[in-house]
Amino acid sequence: LPFTGRGVHIRSNGVFGYCLLRLVAGMGRWRRRSFRFRAEMEDIAQWLEAMKTALGRDAGFASALAELPRVLKGYSDTQQRGKAAYSKIMHRIVLPAIDAGQEAQTAQALRHAVAAALADEDHAALDAILSGAEAPDPRIPNLRSA
Repeated sequence: LPFTGRGVHIRSNGVFGYCLLRLVAGMGRWRRRSFRFRAEMEDIAQWLEAMKTALGRDAGFASALAELPRVLKGYSDTQQRGKAAYSKIMHRIVLPAIDAGQEAQTAQALRHAVAAALADEDHAALDAILSGAEAPDPRIPNLRSA
C-alpha cells in the first residue's frame, strides 16, 4: 500500500491537500479496529501486567520499568525504531527477569538499556547491552561512519 509505514508530505494550502487531510481526519473513528491499535493495546496490557508484578516484588525494578514507555515516541521511522527497542527490552530483559523472579538483580540493567535506547538512534549501545558486551558510549561519535 502506498501510504503505509512512511511519512507523506501533503501540501495543505490547496483544495486537494485540504480534502485529503479532512479524509484522513475522518478515518480516526476506524482506528479502534486497526491492527496497530490492537497491537498497541496488547503491549499496554503486557506492560501493565509486568508493572503490577514488579510493584509487588521490587520497587527499584518497577521504577525502571516505568521509564520503558519513553522509548515509544515519535512518528514514522522514529516510532518504528522505538517499537523495535521497546520489544527487545521487554522480551530480553523485563519478561525473563519477572519469570525468574530476579527483578532486584535486573533493575540496573533495565535502566541502562532504556538509557541506551533513548541516547542512540542506531541502538548500537542497546544491542551491545543486550548481547552482554561492553556498551559503547553513545556520546562518542562513531568514527567509521564519518
